[in-house]
Amino acid sequence: MRLLLHHVRGPISFEDLKTVIVRDEDDDILEIKPCSTYTEVCQVLRLLEEDSHSYQAMEEAAARRNNPTENIEYCDALFNNNLLILEDKIPSITGNKLVLYGFPKPVHDQSELTSKDVLRETSYDVQALRAYMAANVPRLTPDQQIAFIAITGMIGREKGGIVFLDAPGGTDKTFLLNLLLAFVRKEKDMAVVFGTEQGHVLKTCKLIVWDEATMRHRNAFHALDKTFLDLRGSSAIMGGATVVLAGDFR
Repeated sequence: MRLLLHHVRGPISFEDLKTVIVRDEDDDILEIKPCSTYTEVCQVLRLLEEDSHSYQAMEEAAARRNNPTENIEYCDALFNNNLLILEDKIPSITGNKLVLYGFPKPVHDQSELTSKDVLRETSYDVQALRAYMAANVPRLTPDQQIAFIAITGMIGREKGGIVFLDAPGGTDKTFLLNLLLAFVRKEKDMAVVFGTEQGHVLKTCKLIVWDEATMRHRNAFHALDKTFLDLRGSSAIMGGATVVLAGDFR
């Protein structure tokens, strides 16, 4: 239920929270689906990861135990490939790095690393993002609309710059930031949240969102600017990228 309360806006009852409204790309209602449990709602809304791979792994292990004569070929490439998969999955689940659990560090091919990072940032569902924009941009408050228009204009001009998004807690800063990310990603361009990026992504992204920036030391911003200048080979501020610093500056 806690997960749903972060994603479902304005539920009026527990039963309302268990009701999923399925909409099409034009935001028309296709189906109203009542669910019996909160877990079922999360699964319909795709808020929970698919765990069929875990069951498959256990079934394979059981089959191996029941048939010990079965010959399974292992090689270094297969082992390294699985380490690469775990390296992506474990931090997203536990917040810790792979080596903390006693696994060796996988070998990265630079071209594979670059393509993986870029693929992650350019594989968003464009139609879903456009539908999200169409449904939520009209819901912006007048002050949010002014900020949205100004920031998207900066992104379009591609001359770089820094925007300070100053608002106290509870004023839907995250709502506005998510719309800015969707604005860039719906065009198959890269927009990332600061702290999760790789070097190649920083070279080509158009928007960097840095939430709770007021908690950082001022030298962090100087370091970011110098990093962008080096990575992007541009003398423009922040290397030509638009950087949104959000937080409560009071």
